[in-house]
Amino acid sequence: KASKFLKSIRNSKVAVYATLGAEPDSEHAKTSLQNGIDMLDSSNEVMGRFICQGKIDPKLLEAMKKMFGTKVSKENFHAVDEKRLERHRKASTHPDEQDLANAKKVFSEIKAKMSGEMNL
Repeated sequence: KASKFLKSIRNSKVAVYATLGAEPDSEHAKTSLQNGIDMLDSSNEVMGRFICQGKIDPKLLEAMKKMFGTKVSKENFHAVDEKRLERHRKASTHPDEQDLANAKKVFSEIKAKMSGEMNL
């Protein structure tokens, strides 16, 4: 649904934001956010971006266990091992108050940027 929505936006100023189970400063997070931005039509102007950790649906975790098992390898990096389970437990507390404060700061900056452009 998100992909379809992003692809439908035209001639707009947009901010792209997301939550994900991985650490927000990880390569996976950066790539995920950029993939969302890349879905936007070139007629749009990206005014900002924000990503933070978010809770993972337990149903997704169970599906991953069934599909990938519990033994991580170079070829099977999606396996649900103890390290992944710990990351998912940590993610279950997000977005937290600090994430919300960070989002507020980023979107306040985007709003100010857009207000400045409108006053030119």
